Amino acid sequence: MTAVFYAAGAHGLAFAYTTYTVQPGDYLVLISMKYNVSWQGIAQLNNLSSPYTIYPNQVLLIPPSHCLGSHDLDDCYKVVHGDTLYKIGLRYHVSWQYIAQLNGITPPYLIYPGETLYIPDHMDLAAEVRSPIILGGYF
Repeated sequence: MTAVFYAAGAHGLAFAYTTYTVQPGDYLVLISMKYNVSWQGIAQLNNLSSPYTIYPNQVLLIPPSHCLGSHDLDDCYKVVHGDTLYKIGLRYHVSWQYIAQLNGITPPYLIYPGETLYIPDHMDLAAEVRSPIILGGYF
């Protein structure tokens, strides 16, 4: 059985976390593919460490994947080699912390090539959630 619960984060955003009950034969990669999230994100959210062993009937929290269902796919970004949350934030004019929070990414804030991140159109964001970009130097 799958359950959904909501948790409020910074900026007043609410995130829907799904729970998943591990079935015999499951492993993190298989579960991550089912929910379109990274296996690393599941591991981080559930405080799993190497060798990432899971057991039947164990209940896991699944981080939100906003790039499924009715969301505009233009708001989805596929991570490529060399990306960091900071670089992606600069590209989209939002803070890396906002991207992490919106996608359920927790410390140490790792992202992986092929992972899909939800980054809403910057025109849709309220001013208080955007961070100024300061490049330094004289203007």
